[in-house]
Amino acid sequence: MKTQLRTYRRSLPFLILAGVLLILAGLTAGCSTDGAKSPAAGGAPVSNDTSTEAKPSDDAEVNSDNGAIDLLDLDGNRFRLSEYRGKKVYMKFWASWCTVCLARLEEVEKLANDAGLDFEVVTVVSPGYGQELDLENFRKWFAKQEHNRFPVLIDEGGKLAKWYGVRGYPTSFFIDPEGAVKVFQGDLSGDMIHQVFASEMMNREPETEDD
Repeated sequence: MKTQLRTYRRSLPFLILAGVLLILAGLTAGCSTDGAKSPAAGGAPVSNDTSTEAKPSDDAEVNSDNGAIDLLDLDGNRFRLSEYRGKKVYMKFWASWCTVCLARLEEVEKLANDAGLDFEVVTVVSPGYGQELDLENFRKWFAKQEHNRFPVLIDEGGKLAKWYGVRGYPTSFFIDPEGAVKVFQGDLSGDMIHQVFASEMMNREPETEDD
């Protein structure tokens, strides 16, 4: 299955922007929220777990601002994306049962603890949604992981994931200083993440209104 990139602002509908990350990643593997298997573009499975196309959902209720990102992390700290205006943010939706996601936990941990980054790193899990553990059991599971020194925001019941049409894991949000969100579904290495944030599309001059 081909990789996909979507661009939208936090409270606006999806705008599909095709092909931008194909150069970076080609074909990638991921895990669908229902565990279904799907073939790569050439017809052969790319792994036991493969990504599925993301589509917007009509039944999500997330705060009052149409998908505003306002969540607590595992330690009870509140994360409001609106407070990061002017900064770049990498946000990764993942799941404890997704083998592709688990293989990248060490890289996520390294990114989150790299003081030299010019972007913030957070992750999101959805306890009680799809195949994910409930919150209590996720806490216990995560505490036992070797690589767990990174922020995990709790989207209990998957309301945010449903609003933003997350249908497979991992799904990455690349958020620029103006709040524009570019969404990539599929597996990304740390190097690819750096490449996206260094790219022109994440470093455009702010738009100004004509006098």
